[in-house]
Amino acid sequence: MESVRLFGMNDLGVRYLTARHTLNKLNSGAGLGIWDCCEIFPRLVIFLVCGLMLVVPSICAQEYIEGELLVKYKDDYISSGFSTLSALDTKLEIQSDKIISQKVHHIKFDKSEDVVELAKKYSDLSYVEYAEPNYILHTFETPDDVFYSNQWHLPKISSELAWNLTTGNESVIIAIIDTGVQWNHSDLENNIWNNTDEDCLNEIDDDSNGYVDDCRGYDFVDINNESKCSSLIEDCNVTDNDPSDGHGHGTHCAGISAASTNNSIGVAGICWNCKIMPLRAGYNDTSGLGSLSTSSIVDAINYAINNNATIISMSFGGSNNVSSINNALNSAYDAGIILIAAAGNTNNSIPVYPAAYSNVISVGATDSQDNRSSFSNYGSWVDIAAPGSNISSTYIGNSYTSMDGTSMSTPLVAGAIGLIKGLFPVRNQTEILNTLNETGTFLDFVTDNISRINVYDAILSLDNTAPNVTLVSPVHNHVNMSVNQSFVCNATDWQLANVTFKIWNSSEVLYNESSRNLTGVENETSFDLVNMSNGEYYWNCFVYDDEGNLGSSSSNFSLTVGGIEVVLNSPLNGSYTNVNETSFNCSSFSDAAYELTNVTFSLWNSSGSLINTSIKNISGFANTTIFNYSFFDDGVYDWACVAFNNNSDEGNGVNYSLTYDSSVPVISGLSVDASSSSATISWVTNESSNSSVWVSGGTWSNSSELVLNHSIVVSGLGASASYSCVVTSCDEAGNCGNDSKDFTTDEVIVSSGGGGGSTTQSYFVEGTEFRKGVNKLLGVKDEVSFNLASGRHGLKVEKVGTDFVDIVVESEPIYLTLKIGEEIKLNLSSSSYYDLVVRLNGIASRKANISVRRIFEERVFEVSAVEEEEVVDVVEEEVVDVEEEEELDYWDLFWGILIVVLVFLFLRDIKKKEIKRMKFFKKKKRKNGKSKKVKT
Repeated sequence: MESVRLFGMNDLGVRYLTARHTLNKLNSGAGLGIWDCCEIFPRLVIFLVCGLMLVVPSICAQEYIEGELLVKYKDDYISSGFSTLSALDTKLEIQSDKIISQKVHHIKFDKSEDVVELAKKYSDLSYVEYAEPNYILHTFETPDDVFYSNQWHLPKISSELAWNLTTGNESVIIAIIDTGVQWNHSDLENNIWNNTDEDCLNEIDDDSNGYVDDCRGYDFVDINNESKCSSLIEDCNVTDNDPSDGHGHGTHCAGISAASTNNSIGVAGICWNCKIMPLRAGYNDTSGLGSLSTSSIVDAINYAINNNATIISMSFGGSNNVSSINNALNSAYDAGIILIAAAGNTNNSIPVYPAAYSNVISVGATDSQDNRSSFSNYGSWVDIAAPGSNISSTYIGNSYTSMDGTSMSTPLVAGAIGLIKGLFPVRNQTEILNTLNETGTFLDFVTDNISRINVYDAILSLDNTAPNVTLVSPVHNHVNMSVNQSFVCNATDWQLANVTFKIWNSSEVLYNESSRNLTGVENETSFDLVNMSNGEYYWNCFVYDDEGNLGSSSSNFSLTVGGIEVVLNSPLNGSYTNVNETSFNCSSFSDAAYELTNVTFSLWNSSGSLINTSIKNISGFANTTIFNYSFFDDGVYDWACVAFNNNSDEGNGVNYSLTYDSSVPVISGLSVDASSSSATISWVTNESSNSSVWVSGGTWSNSSELVLNHSIVVSGLGASASYSCVVTSCDEAGNCGNDSKDFTTDEVIVSSGGGGGSTTQSYFVEGTEFRKGVNKLLGVKDEVSFNLASGRHGLKVEKVGTDFVDIVVESEPIYLTLKIGEEIKLNLSSSSYYDLVVRLNGIASRKANISVRRIFEERVFEVSAVEEEEVVDVVEEEVVDVEEEEELDYWDLFWGILIVVLVFLFLRDIKKKEIKRMKFFKKKKRKNGKSKKVKT
């Protein structure tokens, strides 16, 4: 049955035909039951609220996809998938049966079947909880209006003030279930959610979530009737990993929530750094409306759950309470996801779903004057309001436009909650909704008073963070040069309220307490005290914010009034030195009322024994004193200065440590691994030291890292050249040791090869490297040359197979074939000993890993004897072959003659028997007087 749309100004003719059908049925005396009503009124009920939609107050007036049902089993019934419900399945010739959520089956069958009647029959089955058509929902938007660049809605809800506190957090993911999102829009692409566990192009479900290549959301649209989809604009019958928007509604909503902000282009999203998860559940239908099916919506909700969405924004709805959607949303709510949906644009109080569900925040729309937008729905089921008239945002085609509707209010609330969740991730949906209502501006929404949100006030009311407090001056452990002192502390918070300064004496008795009122987000306050008594004090600042959160410095600062302060200047704490005579510098300060008298320098060894004490007389109120000491033993030392004044006050500096080290690092194991153009130089030191290398010719390399194992690569060397290197290592005290070594780089000869520019390489090996064995990767025509007692020899690769290599030793020449793992010994200089080993270690990338090694190994047999033996063996083998061949011919002749003789004897025997038999018959004939025929 063809579905009929009731909603929208373009459906007047359809409504007339439907009314005529109804009157005809009433005139015939037939009653109109609930299922009859659903036959008369359109099946596609759930619609995207847009413009001036006239909602017919009928629970059945809902649009659905023909040939599809959603059936929910009861909990005690076990299903196993395709065609498991009843005999109805066979009758329907079900095309597919997909489980979309627990025991909910998405069934597809022939479109000629009456969907409403079938839903009723399935619902009557004892083991079915409910059955319903696959309803279609439509986006909440009004027709396009003129572009309005002044986004009045953002300052209206105090976004600018909120941005001083936060601009959002990337961990907050807003799932936009809609007609898709133009994810490559220049004002959205940086904020599109990225599924980092998935590759976009490899056609593999990398993260095993059931969706292939879903790197930026998913397209769940797969309707059975393509005629309802404007297929020239977008695909409607294939789910895929491209959630692009062919309608524009979803792109507009996404920009309101989280368009890139402060990027010098386009519009501002309320949550600058929130991520948008595009979930395409809707399409641009043939009448220009955005339409969504129940199955696509349920799939999208489940995807948002399984992929950790923080918020789901739904700017669509319809008049029916759809169980499949409600159950999916309840699962999302249980998973901690915040659910937000548009209340609809039909200017009445009839509940619209999913907004009217108890676990969903229902959003109405307001205008720039804080009035209810003329189109916005109202009623006790509407929870909150937000600007929804003339809202400017992103649009498809990389453009921008302004739209009206609760569709616009919904993503605005989603983005505002995104800001809140970024700061308070543990706050749940109920807490945030209550806060938005308590802190917003109360408005008359016809039947109820609800709040228009104020995101800044909402964030402040949720503030549970104590102010940050820093004690500025005087610094900790300060000795006061005067009995008059100013105490300064700094505080930062979203909403400072007051600060209290407290100071205690050494007996922990409160000496003074002072308070000041504060405002703003940052404040530095000074508290002045005069004529303070001599002694030691402790002080701190305590700051409250408007929410009663209390902050202070983590520890009190100490202050000494009327005493002495000592500062150790040098050497710095933790220093190293190799100079035995070292200068120690310290400064002393006294209160202006008392003059300094002397200062004492003390030095301790690593065992804590005092090894030196020096005293110098000083005067005045400030003095810098130098003490000299000569070290004899390496070790770690501590030192300090103590000063006195004529009031017998004593000031101690905190002990500093110093390491005296006069030992030079010992270098060992110096080695050089040289190639044709570089060398790796390695060595070891007995203590942590830095590294420095000098190579003849002016090549330097060094490392400041203090380590025991040193390795430096020197590059830019010439091939087949001799070099000298000097390595130096210095410890932290500046003691330096060095060592040297000579080395020669490899020879590399690069010559033109055949075939258009290919090259061959030649390596020369000698010395210790040759005796130990050298491994080289050789391709075809590459060679290794070397010197033996008989002169210069070369080994060249002729062919590289999969598991073998053909080699020629060019000086002889000798041709070899080696398989992987095989080796051969060659005598190239003398017949009495082997002087070369060649081995094939492996083959990779058409190159052979060949090792050559010089040896001196006596041979067991003389070369001439072996060669003679080999020749004799060959000749004997040839003679044997000939004899065997001749013997084979003789026997063939013998057996042939024997067979002929035997055949001859056999035939002769048969002939004799035949003659004898004939004689017998003749004799018998004469005897009987008559003849007989005998068959032989």
